[in-house]
Amino acid sequence: MHFRQFDISIQDLQVFLAVSECASFSGAAKLVGKSQPSVSSRIKRLEERLQIRLFVRDAKSVRLSEEGEKFHGDALKLVDEMAMLHDKFHRKSERRKSVVRVCSPIMVGSALVTISADQFQERNPGIMLKFADDTPDNCVQRVLDGKSDVAIIPIIKLPPEADFRLVFTDLCKVISSSDHPLTQNKSADIAEILKYPILCPNTHIEIRKKLQLEADKRNIKISFVAAAFEVTNYMSLVAMASSNLGIAITSAKFIPEPFQQGIGITRIADCKLTRAFGLVTAKGKNQSAAVQRFCDYLANIGSLMEIARGPI
Repeated sequence: MHFRQFDISIQDLQVFLAVSECASFSGAAKLVGKSQPSVSSRIKRLEERLQIRLFVRDAKSVRLSEEGEKFHGDALKLVDEMAMLHDKFHRKSERRKSVVRVCSPIMVGSALVTISADQFQERNPGIMLKFADDTPDNCVQRVLDGKSDVAIIPIIKLPPEADFRLVFTDLCKVISSSDHPLTQNKSADIAEILKYPILCPNTHIEIRKKLQLEADKRNIKISFVAAAFEVTNYMSLVAMASSNLGIAITSAKFIPEPFQQGIGITRIADCKLTRAFGLVTAKGKNQSAAVQRFCDYLANIGSLMEIARGPI
């Protein structure tokens, strides 16, 4: 095979085609994301290497020369063939990647995607993560149905065929409107907190049970807001609390910073209510090495809450 060394790159041809399409160096510069002097210099260098004049320039426009017209067809064909070659083998490379299908509630997933997933894929370029969001119950069902490999959820009552691996626990706080009486101090006793209507969805059933237990200890009649029972979106619950429809007692660390300015967040002074988050997989299922690596990564990086938001 006869090897030749070329002084012309595929980038040279792409810049040439961009100038031809835009009929201006400034327009081509915007199209290819380079400065105008860089585009002009590359075209000048290309003309010198080919020893032909590719463009006719005047004060108002840039147009292809006669030789430039002939060169244009071959350059376009070569760039198209190079793009096809790249796509053919790039797609094969993507198909060779191991895939981990992850499901989580929206707020947990948003933190995971922006921080943890980015770090994991940087360290494991051969593993592709695919995400879905749903309620905790539906996330578990997706895992059991084989639609997802792992779910990242707050702890809930699980069916016997599901395994749960704890990743972190977070102290619950009171979420309320910014002008709620509880916000007058940074913390409040549970007896004072339980006097107010409480927003506690069915997805927070464990928290509801704990609150009822604390109320019974103190002989307090607790009021759960029925309108919140079917709420499945975390930010909907926060919005209800900020609108004075009741107070929510839950983890506060997934609340985006812009929303924190318009709500009240109060610590519970004399009672530790926690919410646990972890990984759910199908019991007895042989997980791929990629799934195991992802689960181990999440378990070993410490608290997802600290990674996602830092302390509140």
